[in-house]
Amino acid sequence: KGKGKKKMNPDRTIWIGQIPEGTEYPELLELAKTVGEAKWAEVWKGGTGAIGFATPEDAETAIAQLNGASFGGGTIVADKWGKKD
Repeated sequence: KGKGKKKMNPDRTIWIGQIPEGTEYPELLELAKTVGEAKWAEVWKGGTGAIGFATPEDAETAIAQLNGASFGGGTIVADKWGKKD
């Protein structure tokens, strides 16, 4: 089993895109905490990442508030976690 891997609950996890280069996960987590009870955040190569919230409701609220938000000199996009149809 993967050590240190966060268990991603799709209902409580949101996808973030267009994250400005050089952004670290604590910065993304801090932003997330302004819109809900964020538990963790990850930033990956290519300007994408994920944020985990305490409840599905927090995740839904975060998508609405973070999609199109200004962050780190750019504009991020937020969406539900999971594959696109």
